[in-house]
Amino acid sequence: MIGGTIQGSEIDVARRVAERARAMGRPVAVALTVDKADRARLGSKLVSVGMVALDRGGNLSDLDSSWSRIPIAMRRTTTARDAIERWRGGRSVHPSIDPIHEYFEDVLSCPRFALEKPPSSFALAKLDSLCNLR
Repeated sequence: MIGGTIQGSEIDVARRVAERARAMGRPVAVALTVDKADRARLGSKLVSVGMVALDRGGNLSDLDSSWSRIPIAMRRTTTARDAIERWRGGRSVHPSIDPIHEYFEDVLSCPRFALEKPPSSFALAKLDSLCNLR
């Protein structure tokens, strides 16, 4: 740190923050939208829980890693999917020139795609390119 500014690339700074959090016994969560390479630099034992990847720990006995690179905590991901669907209330985004609304709708679909058995080719493509689970 120089003059109150943390030095290093963004991912190096994030890695140091994650290391300090672990040293303090704090949870570390990484958004699924963080690309696979950067997420791997933040933690090697992550579990997908809804919209984030968390350090392994706690009562996570219902893990499924049959098709994904990181295990999926099925019960907690189901809870996240159901909460998102209740919030959406069957609504979808309105078409727009700016695709950001569609992007976030897709991101909010990650738990639904992760729970699809077996994942369709469409879901696998989204899980690979958007949710970074494959």
